[in-house]
Amino acid sequence: MSVPIEFDQPIWLLTAIPLLGMLIYISMRSRAGLPIAVKNTALLLRGLAITALVLALARTVHLTGGEGLSVLVLRDLSASVPRLVSDGVISETSKRLGGLEYPDQVSLISFAKDQQQEQPMATRLGSGISVSLDRGGSDIAAALRYSASALEGSAPGGSRRIILISDGNSTEGDPVREAKNLAAAGIVVDVLPVIYDHPREVILESVEAPETVRPGQVYSVDTIIWSSSAAPATVVLADGDGVLERRSLTLEAGRNRVAFTLAGGSAVIQRLKVSVHPEPGLDSLEQNNFGIGLVRTIQQPRVALVTDDPDRTLEKLLIAGSIHIETMTPDQLPLAPEDYYGIEALILDDVSAFRIDPKRIAMLERMVHTTGMGLLMVGGPNSFGAGGWRGTEVEIALPVKMDIQQRKKLPNGALAVILHTCEFELGNMWARKIASSSIAPLTPKDEFGVLVYSGGADFWGIPLGPVGDKAAIQKKINTLSPADMITFGSTMTLAIQGLLQSNTYSKHVVIISDGDPTPPGKKLLDAYVEAGISISTICINPHSGPSATAAMKKISNYTGGRYYFIDDPTRLPQIFFREALEVKRNLISEETFTPTIVESAGPIQGLESGFPPLHGLVLTTIKPLSKLVLVNPEEDPLLALGRHGVGKTAAFMSDVRTRWSAEWQGWSGNSTFWTQLIRSISKELDSGVLEISHSVEGDSGQVIVDAIDPEGRFLDGLELECVLISPDQSQRKLVVNQVAPGRYLGKFDASAEGSYLVHVNHDDGQGNIGGQTKSISVGYPAEFRALQSNEDLLKRIAEASGGRILTATDNLLDRSLPRRRDRSPLWHYLAICGLSLFFFDIVARRVQMRIPTFKRSSKSTIQEVVEPTPLVRRAIAASRKPSAIPPEMEPREGLTVQKETPEVADQQSQDLQELIKARRRKRKKDR
Repeated sequence: MSVPIEFDQPIWLLTAIPLLGMLIYISMRSRAGLPIAVKNTALLLRGLAITALVLALARTVHLTGGEGLSVLVLRDLSASVPRLVSDGVISETSKRLGGLEYPDQVSLISFAKDQQQEQPMATRLGSGISVSLDRGGSDIAAALRYSASALEGSAPGGSRRIILISDGNSTEGDPVREAKNLAAAGIVVDVLPVIYDHPREVILESVEAPETVRPGQVYSVDTIIWSSSAAPATVVLADGDGVLERRSLTLEAGRNRVAFTLAGGSAVIQRLKVSVHPEPGLDSLEQNNFGIGLVRTIQQPRVALVTDDPDRTLEKLLIAGSIHIETMTPDQLPLAPEDYYGIEALILDDVSAFRIDPKRIAMLERMVHTTGMGLLMVGGPNSFGAGGWRGTEVEIALPVKMDIQQRKKLPNGALAVILHTCEFELGNMWARKIASSSIAPLTPKDEFGVLVYSGGADFWGIPLGPVGDKAAIQKKINTLSPADMITFGSTMTLAIQGLLQSNTYSKHVVIISDGDPTPPGKKLLDAYVEAGISISTICINPHSGPSATAAMKKISNYTGGRYYFIDDPTRLPQIFFREALEVKRNLISEETFTPTIVESAGPIQGLESGFPPLHGLVLTTIKPLSKLVLVNPEEDPLLALGRHGVGKTAAFMSDVRTRWSAEWQGWSGNSTFWTQLIRSISKELDSGVLEISHSVEGDSGQVIVDAIDPEGRFLDGLELECVLISPDQSQRKLVVNQVAPGRYLGKFDASAEGSYLVHVNHDDGQGNIGGQTKSISVGYPAEFRALQSNEDLLKRIAEASGGRILTATDNLLDRSLPRRRDRSPLWHYLAICGLSLFFFDIVARRVQMRIPTFKRSSKSTIQEVVEPTPLVRRAIAASRKPSAIPPEMEPREGLTVQKETPEVADQQSQDLQELIKARRRKRKKDR
């Protein structure tokens, strides 16, 4: 029977023998005058203390173990293993396991490129739950590590087994090494192979095309197609505009090369897709029958202008300055990063943030920060904070903030919201959401209120007042439950009464309804117009015919507001956010002023003599590290320059059109100013020292950067900053290390299908500054390249862990496995015990315990000091003469009487001498 004790540092046990031997030797040689019992007790306590401390230093642990069996079923759900096949295997495995009794238990984990637990430990294996996994790869090694962690949390003790259900086609990691690690931890991996074979298969292995071509340049697109047998097929070449060429041919067994000839066109980026379509019955997997490629046509560097200006004022000014302009509306702004190839700078000309998709707004910031694209925002009533840009990624990139901080007094605004939302599904829930959206852009000094109809009356559900604590307002919003409103008149009357009492700069009302309440009268609408209060109306789910929408539209048109017809409630929060910005007209200052120069800069070079007056601007606040170039008399920023990442940014808070800059239209320096401003923020030209290439193998990609100066010398020791934008628009930095003279290498995960954008920036400190951008295309996942199960890998996994390749007759609950033993450390208890024993050793040696006695007469003899032995006491008693004292008056033993004879005294003295001699002999012997 094995002792359930182990030592983590057994080398310390060797010190026990010399320490105990030294203790015994010192104890024998000790001259301390201690009684034998005390000396032996101290020796025992010291020996036990030393033993306990030695065991503590050896890190003693106590082993405990149960008798249960923990089984973890690990199934492969990658794309190469159909879910139906996997579910069938799980069902059969559940039948073979049957119902277990605790402490036996079973769990289920599914994996592909990542892992997720479908069932915790239980006494029966279920079918699992629906999980979301990246099925584009199969990482068996990571799944085994995850399973080991899950088993650590199972019932203590017992045996542990993993049943791996997989085809063995692992796309990354080293599962055999992980299986060895599991074996060292006492975990066995049994394998239940998923066997398949695709005897007839056609695979499009690669599409090769030049990365860059010139306009009109003829180039070749080479395609490699592998076929398991001769197969008639059609190969199609297409781009974003449609099919370019369709070719019918017969594929031979093995690899086939199919080439297409194209010419560089006007498009900057041409996305090519090649697909192969074999005849029915000659192919098993469609997912591996296509490939993609990107070809970039070298064009003149250009500036993108995003504007709604029908006169294209800024476009004409830049063309006059020889700037190559590409004009687009906000809806045409690109989303894919490769579409920004060749764009040196981008201009947002009086464009509202509500016109641009949030993903595209985020992409603008990434392109500035990562690739060095310049960004300019031009003012107007729809720009900066007045246009809803506050809190967006673009605000992060710009040199100004939308919050106004430098002005001591800023006019505030008031917003009243009328809610009639009970007439559509989940209307009152949406009422709370849109009310919350309304307060989001407001400042604490702005005023806000909500009117509702409920309980037969119209009232302020949230009284009109300063926003202040938005959290407190939100709590009140959550308590609102609007009922079916009868008429708009009474509610709108309450609204205008409250707004007229508000001492705010701008006032606005928003009504959301189905249009069913009785419309307001003309007199009430005239009162709104006279007070300068605009009303925007939102009509949703009307059910009383065209009259409802007509009434809602009349209210907004009459008062100068906006009308919305909504059939999708999810748009409501954004609309209310936009309407709330109406009260932020206080962010606009429409006072005439002449720009003042604060600091000279490139955009105003040669224009220092002065600028024509402007009639307004959007108020902003300069950021700490930005450069302020022009201001108005109140020192509000007019022109600011900054840097974001590797890109340059600028903000011009006035407009370029006739509303605020009418005098600039005929000014001779107008085109010069805008041309110099754009050139000052445009992407810096690359020094030409970097050349980027790439390779993709399976799910792993490599970026290879060669750095060579114009004289052909390798550039070593460069500080390279490499940023990767994935197909899902996520961005991350790549670690790039130098691997050879002038060569640098970075690795990335290329498991996702689509286009990757890599941008490399460098600065060698000697004037070589710049960056390079490269697009990398990845087709279908490597998971679809396997034509059959990898039974060899599965066998090696089982052997490495001491497991089995399971058959239909094998016992899944076989208990001939190493038993898990939990380890409980004991060293801290032993250390405390050892120190405590040392304390008791000191007590035993230094503290002598005496038994107290009664107080006796002063007439005592030496017998009270030295207790005689029994033999001496009998001799003394025999020498005494009988007395006439009654028995009850006899003196107690050990005490003398007043009268004693000289013979008795002599005898006592002689006995005392003998006693002293005997003690001296004993003490000498002990020494």
